[in-house]
Amino acid sequence: MNIQEIELASRFAWPALEEQELPYGVLRYSSGYSKRANSLNLLPGIQAEPAEGQKHVMTIRLPAVTGNITNRGSGNSKEYSLPNWLQTYHRLSGLSGRERKIHRQMLGKLPAEHCLLAVEDESGQPLCCGFTVVVGRAAGLYNIVTHADARGRGYGTQLASKLLTWAADNEATYAYLQVEAGNFPAIKLYRKLGFRTFYSYWYRTREFSGSGTQESRR
Repeated sequence: MNIQEIELASRFAWPALEEQELPYGVLRYSSGYSKRANSLNLLPGIQAEPAEGQKHVMTIRLPAVTGNITNRGSGNSKEYSLPNWLQTYHRLSGLSGRERKIHRQMLGKLPAEHCLLAVEDESGQPLCCGFTVVVGRAAGLYNIVTHADARGRGYGTQLASKLLTWAADNEATYAYLQVEAGNFPAIKLYRKLGFRTFYSYWYRTREFSGSGTQESRR
């Protein structure tokens, strides 16, 4: 497990619509949807000053021991097809029509080794969803979202545990995820599952205005 390996796995697990390899990094573009898919990912050894908007990459060794975790939801975990999973995620996340189109195109490029999962209530209504992608030894967890009315009831824990089990069963030796440094509820959940911060990264952006340019650190 190392930073370069995780960044490479993430590149394939969260595919951009277009990419260009440069001497100092990989330029990625996806019509503005998600910063990671619309940025220059620097190669190891290339230095840049830190900026605001810090994100953490958290990791856990697999197989993870999650059987004794309390406050686990009692929903039904179910694998979805890509069209059904996208419909569920778009509804739970509230993405706009334009964002949904780009998101659908990006996930249409997912590698073969992936699992699209949702947790349903007794009537079959999805309460939360997310997915994992295995690239080499690494399993990335992405797009984990829970319905506002179902938060704090253990469904996110149940979903993440099932995704980690699937990843271990499909030969991943560790899992990683990316989370905003200020998203304390999510960080608390992931720490409960056994994730620990491995490294952090930032985005630097430049905003354009009529009177010139203004750098924004986000």
